[in-house]
Amino acid sequence: MCIRDRFFAATVQHAKEVLASLPPQLSAIVTAETPKGERDSLIRRFKSRDLKYIVNVSVLTTGFDAAHVDLIAILRKTESVGLLQQIIGRGLRIDPGSNKVDCLILDYTTNLEEHCPDGDLFAPVVKAGKGPGEGGSIPACCPTCGHDNAFTASPQYLTFQYDKAGYALDLDGQQVMSEWGPIPVHLGRRCMGLVQSGRRGEYERCDYRWTSKECQHCLEPNDIAARYCNSCRGEIVDPNDKLKAEFKAFKKDPTQWQTDQVISMTCQSGISAKGNATMKVGWVTPYKQFTTWFMLNAKHQRGIAQFEAWSNATDLGAIHPKTVTYRKDPATNFFEIRAYNREPDHAPE
Repeated sequence: MCIRDRFFAATVQHAKEVLASLPPQLSAIVTAETPKGERDSLIRRFKSRDLKYIVNVSVLTTGFDAAHVDLIAILRKTESVGLLQQIIGRGLRIDPGSNKVDCLILDYTTNLEEHCPDGDLFAPVVKAGKGPGEGGSIPACCPTCGHDNAFTASPQYLTFQYDKAGYALDLDGQQVMSEWGPIPVHLGRRCMGLVQSGRRGEYERCDYRWTSKECQHCLEPNDIAARYCNSCRGEIVDPNDKLKAEFKAFKKDPTQWQTDQVISMTCQSGISAKGNATMKVGWVTPYKQFTTWFMLNAKHQRGIAQFEAWSNATDLGAIHPKTVTYRKDPATNFFEIRAYNREPDHAPE
């Protein structure tokens, strides 16, 4: 039985949406905007078990100990293996005198798939980053203030010619364009130059950006990693949009284990090239159409188990199961089935 739960959200708005789904008298939210006094009070109530659920955004990931936590819900992506382990570690504390024996980790993103592909949380894959200056330095003169910047070259565009502002050029000497504008050959985002502003002539950083995204509320350009507009403070990134895109990409990859609702199933008996009796089964799901084969008189244990599982789930083909868990084996390019009647994959709402 879960004693206390921790939810790690992506943004403040996302955290509020999560909180709205929890019992209000047992739940609280903590963000960087929460006043210190209020935050301390909420943490004390959580540690004293007056609160059952606590939702947080970019806080309480390190240096926070509540040994009774036995459920961690990860609702945000992170590229940092260290941060992921810190998040998971919030639920791995030993709680003397309690009946806590384990901790349930619920990852609603692809963090664990990417950082722990073999399923071992304690042996993540740490990817080596590129060394400083790898690929050289690209001069980039700011089109607005004229400041001469020097940015790290983008490995993707090392072979491209570029103009004085650092934008890639095609064979005709024209800027290479994307749907977001001209493409820089460097990794710089914003000009480092200082410009005078205001009546007193104070200096502030030039606001020219080589790469930016527009706020849908006020159309102000912002850094590509910004979650909130630096002008109107409106939310730029909707975490649900990213989750939907990731889910769509996941469902397009046939080599990933996935569970779909079964729309229809067709069966056709036959004989293999070696004279063995077979059952050809065609599957139709909302996302894919694929075929699997079963050996009716298999001699090896795997073949026997596969046919028995299918027979039990379909009453020898008389009915189709509610769902099927499957993937395309990258080694053989044949589809294989792991289970039937599991909970189907759900797209983020």
